[in-house]
Amino acid sequence: MKIYKTFPAFPELHRHYKSYEDLAEVINRSKSYVNNRLNGRGAFSDREKRMIVSDMGLDPNDPEVIGEIFGNVPEVA
Repeated sequence: MKIYKTFPAFPELHRHYKSYEDLAEVINRSKSYVNNRLNGRGAFSDREKRMIVSDMGLDPNDPEVIGEIFGNVPEVA
């Protein structure tokens, strides 16, 4: 398994997922899609955020939990 660059804007995701591929499997997306989201070129959808939070064993219906994990990361143009 190849380990990819860390995603500093999302420290909780970095602690839980070892690669873009691991995270991509959870939301059924490509590594490229995940890479773009983690690097600020787009945002995860609300559904994807809930899927990720649920996979991490947290409550996907708690907005505070989602805010803790995803915070306010600005998108890059």
